[in-house]
Amino acid sequence: MASNGSSRTSRGDPRQLSLDFGSPQTPSMSPDQIFFAILPSPADAAMIRAQAEALRLDLGLRGQLRPPEVLHISLQSVGQYQSLPFALVDRTMHAAWTIELPRFEVTFDRVTSFGAGSGARPVVLRCAEGNAALFDLYEALDPAMEAVGLHGSRPPLRPHLTILYDRKVVPEALLDAPITIQVRDFALVHSLYGESRYLILGRWPLRG
Repeated sequence: MASNGSSRTSRGDPRQLSLDFGSPQTPSMSPDQIFFAILPSPADAAMIRAQAEALRLDLGLRGQLRPPEVLHISLQSVGQYQSLPFALVDRTMHAAWTIELPRFEVTFDRVTSFGAGSGARPVVLRCAEGNAALFDLYEALDPAMEAVGLHGSRPPLRPHLTILYDRKVVPEALLDAPITIQVRDFALVHSLYGESRYLILGRWPLRG
């Protein structure tokens, strides 16, 4: 399990810090996000970044590529907070330790834009339909969270990985060469608002 330092949070393991649920969202501040995600290995992230640069050129996009260290597949949101809610993080981490599933692969076989409107939209890699192992991990999070007293609604999983944001709309198209990554663990991520930077609060291995 890893913990990255920042001036905005303590450097210690959240389970060892004083408990504080954090302050509520206010109109004058934009909250950080906490969520479960799959993070590609450094080698897989570098491969995705190289493929994304080629797609950016081929599709005539101008948006800046996402840094390799923030590439991810979102699984489930824990919430948005003005300050790190250590007590909630502690319970969330206990929930994650109860999940026992095997390692698996995820294959991205298409690219498209998400969202609507005139602003910059996420340009994403989409996963092949029918990745049962990915959905098994997604479905395991809800009962694990409920077992530690955490409840909430969640949207259906739409597996994707954002490579950049761009005003140009990219119609869905198959990739010439699908991209496959190995999923060996999952993580609890603290996304620092406006910084394109993540703190990894914990990682949980999948079975080999």
